[in-house]
Amino acid sequence: MNRIDLKDLHIVVTGASRGIGKSLAELLHREGAKVSLMARNEADLTAMTERAGRGMIGHAVDLTDLEGLGAALDMVRGEHGPVDMLINNAGIGFYKPFDEYSTAENQRMVDLNVTAIAELTKLALPDLKRSSVATVVNVASDIGRRPMPNMALYSATKHAVAGLTTSLSMELQPFDVRVLLLNPGLTDSYFGGRSLGDLKPPYALLPEDVADIALFMITRPHHVSIGEVTVNPMQQKK
Repeated sequence: MNRIDLKDLHIVVTGASRGIGKSLAELLHREGAKVSLMARNEADLTAMTERAGRGMIGHAVDLTDLEGLGAALDMVRGEHGPVDMLINNAGIGFYKPFDEYSTAENQRMVDLNVTAIAELTKLALPDLKRSSVATVVNVASDIGRRPMPNMALYSATKHAVAGLTTSLSMELQPFDVRVLLLNPGLTDSYFGGRSLGDLKPPYALLPEDVADIALFMITRPHHVSIGEVTVNPMQQKK
């Protein structure tokens, strides 16, 4: 099967300074894409772009600052041109009983996991509608399909991302914009305050495992739309 050549395509990745986003951004750069990183940690972004060299830029931005999103997108457009693909990867979550969550934690989850995705996608749509390979990937979670205790609002936000993705995929079909959903299971990452390396296969996925799946999804010929993929480690507890 033919695959989309990512060389010189402009791909924006959020939450790109570590974990799945970092692995995916580095993979896309190796594929020849012009990669724009968005995350809060300026030091991490600078380190990534300096290692990568030409073809990767970073912009430190709080994705919940909706006024700042437009400026951030304008900045990376100025460097890399119109957006061809958008990977909405940034997210936050906690594991604890529902009545122990603070109002600020609840609001932060909704703002980052749902509102920021919707707003950034809307801002990128004028570019995407003009691209011949327009693709949006929303990285959600298998928790959005199998709710579990102590993650109630996080699960709700990922259900919201699934609904947003499915609806947009239909709405944007006439414009040849693919909108895809990727649901990783338990992954070795910084989620919930963990450190990288705390979880290992076969009980957890590695960030690069999820990045490989995302790459496969976006490089299928543009007439092929892999609407939703859920990927779990072999020994994940159900």
